Amino acid sequence: MQNWGEIIGSLASKVFIERIYQDTIILAVTDSCWMQELHLLSELIKTKINQTLSEPRIKTIRFKYSTKKNSSVQKIRVNTPISFIPKQLTPQEQQALSHIQDQELSQALTRFLQKCHHFS
Repeated sequence: MQNWGEIIGSLASKVFIERIYQDTIILAVTDSCWMQELHLLSELIKTKINQTLSEPRIKTIRFKYSTKKNSSVQKIRVNTPISFIPKQLTPQEQQALSHIQDQELSQALTRFLQKCHHFS
């Protein structure tokens, strides 16, 4: 994000890119008072970021409070997607999910639990 100063403007001293992961960007904010304001401006910020990219890639912006100030040289960590192999649910989890009537909710919770097992 070489154009970060142009995207964020005068707020560049208060917010910087901490991490980009898939379609999410995590912005570190050095002043807690600005975090709420930036959250309210998140759609505008997302639009400006996507306009500078070759294609709209950022779908989610997350804000994080950071005590470290923005340095002139930033190292942006860009993670590559992790291949996901679903793990088998425990019998207790399968039993709990069997009581859920809503099929879409049941599938979403199943995927969530599988991811939890994957990263644990």
